[in-house]
Amino acid sequence: MENFKQYLIRIEVKALTNPWLLDAKGDAVLEDALPASFKVAIKSENHGYVVGGRTDANFSTVPEYSFVDFQPGDGLHVAGDVSTTGETQGKWVITLYGADGGLRNCWGDSGSVDAATDENTVRASIAYRVKGMGSLTVSNIRMRAYYSKLSKPIMATHNVLGASIVNVSVNAFSIDSAHSPSALVSCRFTDRNGQIVLPLAGSPMNPTHGAYRYVDFGTFDDVEASISAFKVPPTAELAEFTVLPWRDSKAIRIGSRPMASVEFSAKPASEEDPLTTISSFVASIAEHQVLIIQHTTAPEIGHPSLLLRPNRLAKEFVDLGAKIIFLPFSRVPGGVRIIDDNTLMVSREHWPILQTVIGRRSGSENVFICSSFPDNDAIFTTDYLKTKNWQIIYEVRDDMEEFNRVGYSKWFDPMLERRMARLADRVITVSPRLAQKMDIIARRSDSLVIPNAVSASLISSGSAARGEIAEKNRENSKIVGYLGHLTASWFDWSLIIDAANDRPDYSFEIIGHGMPDNLQLPENVDFLGPKGHEDFVEIALRWKVGLIPFKPSTLTFAVDPNKLYEYLAVGLRVVSAQMGSVGEAPATYVYMQRRDFAKTLDIAMNTNFNSTDIENIEEYLRNSNWNSRASKMLSIFKGTI
Repeated sequence: MENFKQYLIRIEVKALTNPWLLDAKGDAVLEDALPASFKVAIKSENHGYVVGGRTDANFSTVPEYSFVDFQPGDGLHVAGDVSTTGETQGKWVITLYGADGGLRNCWGDSGSVDAATDENTVRASIAYRVKGMGSLTVSNIRMRAYYSKLSKPIMATHNVLGASIVNVSVNAFSIDSAHSPSALVSCRFTDRNGQIVLPLAGSPMNPTHGAYRYVDFGTFDDVEASISAFKVPPTAELAEFTVLPWRDSKAIRIGSRPMASVEFSAKPASEEDPLTTISSFVASIAEHQVLIIQHTTAPEIGHPSLLLRPNRLAKEFVDLGAKIIFLPFSRVPGGVRIIDDNTLMVSREHWPILQTVIGRRSGSENVFICSSFPDNDAIFTTDYLKTKNWQIIYEVRDDMEEFNRVGYSKWFDPMLERRMARLADRVITVSPRLAQKMDIIARRSDSLVIPNAVSASLISSGSAARGEIAEKNRENSKIVGYLGHLTASWFDWSLIIDAANDRPDYSFEIIGHGMPDNLQLPENVDFLGPKGHEDFVEIALRWKVGLIPFKPSTLTFAVDPNKLYEYLAVGLRVVSAQMGSVGEAPATYVYMQRRDFAKTLDIAMNTNFNSTDIENIEEYLRNSNWNSRASKMLSIFKGTI
């Protein structure tokens, strides 16, 4: 002690908690622990040290212990609140001592220091160096070892069983002004053969890292435990989880090694579950047979009154030799249903099983059609199946962005649609306006228009309604009708009501679903409710005109209405608002302005067909049936178009 008194007259150390002594050159240390705070009065340009974790005066001597507990490979962080007077300076230093006798100094700024230990590190010394003329106060000193400075992924694996949950626990804190998201926990699943298994529906997914969750984090003084839960797909047997940096992750520290646990929330799949049914169906498909998956907003196959484009095409694809897996918008009773040897219908809740099974097939004879449903599932499936060389088709039946704007399709996200349109090998739309929109948002120029159509069965059952006898019977008819959805979002009810009041000698018959409440209809407007095609053919024999009275909007301009083809199949004249390609159809009268509707309706009602008009309708229908549309699409899939 006496040897160091000459230095003490130049530097006075006043600890805020305990007395401290410090020599001016750093040649001796008179305490073996770093205080929670200290104050140093400095009267020399030489430097001295306040040191923790040491009992000797020589930095080259390995200390007996480390002031911060750590495991080799951990990072160390020390910080404090610094204030100064006069011309004073100070900085932290962490000295790391290796088992081989080497040492390494890690210097920080005035407020903090970080040091990354390695497997060779056995001790760590923490010191604060000071010099200058004035005083320096360091308070609220905080020290912590952390698992890693998150500069590279932390990976681990865990055995799992299907229908369980993997919980990945991460203790994280920020040493700076980090913003969420700054780190991710990702989880990749594989089956017993090492094949990747897609996560359950609803999990955010990154094409590179798999299913992921953002890591929640706290502060240095309040480390937050963040638990990320991942549902295990039914066929998965191994989970590989990764904690990885994201965006401004330099300010994020992981407080301890991430831990994973498995929570068994359900029994593994039995032999009679959907996995067996789906696997058996896919196994029955020949290696080079066309398999088409339709991911769609359409109703289930077999719905009593709703048949949309995907439902129609599914039947025609099968008739042309393809196998179909159909995912309707609504839940399939029982989850999975075999329609016939060539058609399987699957509920969305079984997406993970389906994705796992179809991932065993590869090649361009396999086709995934996203039909107006560009949700997260579609994007994730597309990313996955493209690695298997599947063909990806984005089929655009309506302007879903406009549907969303008027209160429908609340799941829709324009960013997902843009990505879907860009990822797809081909974009097929029902109208030129939709093709133009897809080309713009996807920066492509090859969107193809394949309009809607009419079923061969309706063309056949409506043949008599298109004949000369039926036309003769309609000559004096004053009945007009509508078949389809009745929502006020696009059906122009005020137009129909005004026309009915202005034309009391006309009768208006309305067939469909989605009827608005509290409508006051004139006496010459009758709502007949939903009807199937058989009933429609009989009812249409007394109609003379079929109506498509949609409100003018971006939504309706993009539509190619199925009812146009259905009206022509039963021999009706058509009065339609401007949309799609309706102006190219025979016996169709398009009104451009709302005020022109009644006048256009009068023209159609007072026009009788001759044999040429009937033949024009027949020719149009021969080229506008669902079989011809499906044949063209299959030609696209096979690369002949």
